[in-house]
Amino acid sequence: MNLLSLDGLIVAAFLLITLVVGLRAGRGIKDIREYAIANKQYGTGVLTMTFLATYIGGSTILAKPAITFSEGCIITLAELGCPIALLLMAFYVAPKVCLFRGSLTMGDVMNDLYGKKAQVLTGLLGFMYALCIVSAQMLTLSGVCKEFLGLGETASLIAGGSFVILYSAAGGMRAVTATDVLQFLALAFLVPLVTGTMLMKVGGPKELFRVVPADKFLVWGHPKFKYYMVGVFLLFVFNSYLISPPFVSRMLMARNKQQAMRVLLYSAAFDPVLKFLLMLIGLCAVVLYPSIKSESILLQTVNKLMTPGLRGLCVAGIMATIMSTADSFLHTAGLSLAHDVVRPFRRSGVDKKELRQMQYFSAGVGALSMVISLKIGTLYAMFSMMLYGMGIMGVSIMVPFLAGVLGLKADAKSFFVALFVAIPVFVGGQLLTPSDVSYLVFPVSLCVNAVVFFGMHWVQNGRFVLREGLQKHAFKTSYRTKSDCSFWEKLMRHAQTRYDQYGASSTLFGLFTTISYMVPVLMHSYADPAFHGWIVGIKGTSVLLCIGLLLKPYWSASIQRYFPLYYYCTLGYCLPFTTTFLFLLGGSQMEWIVNVTLAILLLIVLTDWRTFVVLTISGIALALGVYKIGIGPIHLHLDVDTAYTLVYAIVFSTLIGLLFARRKQQRVEHREQD
Repeated sequence: MNLLSLDGLIVAAFLLITLVVGLRAGRGIKDIREYAIANKQYGTGVLTMTFLATYIGGSTILAKPAITFSEGCIITLAELGCPIALLLMAFYVAPKVCLFRGSLTMGDVMNDLYGKKAQVLTGLLGFMYALCIVSAQMLTLSGVCKEFLGLGETASLIAGGSFVILYSAAGGMRAVTATDVLQFLALAFLVPLVTGTMLMKVGGPKELFRVVPADKFLVWGHPKFKYYMVGVFLLFVFNSYLISPPFVSRMLMARNKQQAMRVLLYSAAFDPVLKFLLMLIGLCAVVLYPSIKSESILLQTVNKLMTPGLRGLCVAGIMATIMSTADSFLHTAGLSLAHDVVRPFRRSGVDKKELRQMQYFSAGVGALSMVISLKIGTLYAMFSMMLYGMGIMGVSIMVPFLAGVLGLKADAKSFFVALFVAIPVFVGGQLLTPSDVSYLVFPVSLCVNAVVFFGMHWVQNGRFVLREGLQKHAFKTSYRTKSDCSFWEKLMRHAQTRYDQYGASSTLFGLFTTISYMVPVLMHSYADPAFHGWIVGIKGTSVLLCIGLLLKPYWSASIQRYFPLYYYCTLGYCLPFTTTFLFLLGGSQMEWIVNVTLAILLLIVLTDWRTFVVLTISGIALALGVYKIGIGPIHLHLDVDTAYTLVYAIVFSTLIGLLFARRKQQRVEHREQD
C-alpha cells in the first residue's frame, strides 16, 4: 500500500482525526481527578464503548481467527468464560467497587483495604503489567504499519506509537475515552465487513458449514480438549485481565452502581457476538486459503479480498483496535507510577506538580514501550512476557482485591504473606512445569494464593470477619426471623415483586395459550403418529395450567399469595418446556423452529430478562430430562440448513427481545424510583 494511494490517505486521515479528537478532548484538564477518571462525566453508552475498546485488543482480532483456523471452533466454546466473568463482575464486583468514591486507581482501593504498602506494590505490579501490554500492542501496531504501509520496522513503530503517546499522555482519561469511542466504531465497522465479505466469497453461512472439514468442529474428541475446556476456560472465568488497573478505572468512572452494572452487562452481550464473527473469519479462511499462514489471516484477507478504499478502512479499523488498548494501558501505567508509587512517599501529599508528572510519566512509559518492542522484536516473545505480567498480577492481587471489595475485613498480613507465597509458585511453575500441563500453573497458583490468604485471615481472627459497615448493615436487618430469610420466602417475595411489575398479562396469557394450544392440538403433520399421545398430554397439561390462571378471581385468600409463583411456573412449562419437548418430538422440522422463535419472543415480553434466563434454562433442562426418561435417547437429525436456521432464529429472536423489551423494564424501574 503506497502512502499516497487512496488506502494510504484513508489510513493517514484516520490517524490524524484520532490525534485531533484526542488532543481536543483532553484540553483544559484542571486536576488529577479529571485526568484519572474524567470526573465521572460520561453516560452508559460511552462507558460501554471505552470498556469494550480497552478489552478488545489487537491480539483478540488477530489471534482469534488464527486459532480457529488451526485448532477449530473449540476456542470459541472456551472463550464463553469471558461473558461469564463479565456477568459475575456486573452482579458482584462493580456495585461494590463504586462504593470507593474517593478512589482514582486500583491502588487507591488497595490502600483503603490493606494500607499504603499495598498501594505501592499494586502500583508497581500494575505499571509493569501495563508496560508489557503496551509494548505488545506497539509491536503489533508496528507489524500492521509494516505490512500495509511498507515502512521499516523502526519507522513503523515510531509512526504508530507516537500518535498514541501524544494524545493519551496529554489528555488523560478524557482523551482516551474520546478516541476509544472513535476506535470502537471503527472496530464495529471492520469485523462485520470482513466477515460478510468472506462469507459472500464462500457462498453464505450454510455453504460454509457444509464445506468446512468436520475436524474443525471437534470438541469432546479434540486432542487439546483439556487444555481449552479446562485451562483456557478457567483462565477466562477467573480473568485477571478484567481485574486489572484499566478495568477497575472504568468501574470507578461510573456514576453509580447501576451504570457500572449496565456497562458490564452490555459488554457481556457483545463479547460472544464478536467472538462468533471472528470464528467465522477463521473458518472462511480454512475454505478460501487452506495453505495461508494462520498468524496473518486477517491481514492477508484484507489485502486479497478488499477493494481500494475498503482496504484502507479495514486497515484503519485494525489499527484502531490496537491503539484503543494501547492508549488505555499507557494511561494506566503512567497513572499507577505517579499516583500509586511516587505520590505515597511525598511528605506534603498531593501537590500542584502531580498532574504534570503524570503526563511526563505516561509519555516516558510510551517511549520505554517502543524501546522494549524494538529490543524484543518478535511478537511471540512479547506475548510470553505479557502472559507473565498478567499471571503475576493475577495470582498476587486478584483474590485479596475481590475479597476486600466484597466485604471481607482487610488484613495486610494475610495479603503480603499470600502474595510472597503465590508469586514464587507461579514463576517456578512456569519454569519447571512441562509444556503440556503448563496451563494448570495459573489456576494452581491462584488457589495457593486463596488458601494462604483465607487461611491467614482465619488463623488471626478465628472466623471470617466482615468489614464494620457490612456488620452494621447486618445488625439493622437482624430483626428478621429465620423463616423470613429462608430460600422459599425469598423466592416468594421475588416472584411477587416481578409479578407486580410484569404480571398484568397473566389472564390474557392464559386465554391466548388455551385457545392456541387447544385448536391446533393435532395439526402436526411432521410428528410421528406414535407421539400424538405425548402431544395431547403435554399440550393438555398446558391448557389445564392456563385455566388455573383464568380462575385467579376464585382462588381462596389463603393461597392467593402463591399465585405469582404459579404464574411463572406456568410460563416455564408452557413456553420453554413445551416448545423444547415438542421440537424434539417433531423431528426438528421448520414449523417447530417457528414455534421456538415465537416462544422466545413471548416469554421476553412477559418477564424481565433475569426471569427469562432462569425460566428458559430450567424449562429446556426439564424437557431434555423428561424426553430422555420417557421416550429415549435424544437424536437431533439436523441438516446444515435446519441447524443454521435454528441457531439464527434462537440468537436473533433472543437479541431482539432482550434489546427492545429491556426498554420496557427500564421504564418500569424508573417509574418505581420516581
